[in-house]
Amino acid sequence: MGNRASEAGVEIRQGHFANHHFQMCPNDPASQWPYGTRIDTDTGIAQHSQSGAIVYYTTFYLYDTGDYSCSQGGYWVDIYFGRWETKPVSDPTYCYCSGVVSPGFCYSGIVSSCADAESFFPRYYWYTGP
Repeated sequence: MGNRASEAGVEIRQGHFANHHFQMCPNDPASQWPYGTRIDTDTGIAQHSQSGAIVYYTTFYLYDTGDYSCSQGGYWVDIYFGRWETKPVSDPTYCYCSGVVSPGFCYSGIVSSCADAESFFPRYYWYTGP
């Protein structure tokens, strides 16, 4: 729900993920992956669509960076949950979500993707990639 554009310059959306920046965390081999790199999780990660339906993603593409302190260790990824906001634009807390640039860029939705992301963290999944 933070910035609309990712580090790669595309609008970040469900099905995308972030990992360490190659210059900030050069000791993480995954930080060398190019944008567009695909990973597949061992089980589906439940998220809500804009209409509130539950969707399960197992395939994610790298289009953003994060954890510039490199505190999360090697092969860390951050799954993106969307930018659905249930509050009206007039609400002073519209499109605020802890841990991201606020206010961010949001679309109206039935379920808050911020709440989804906050209830997910931290979880560990196995994934395969390059």
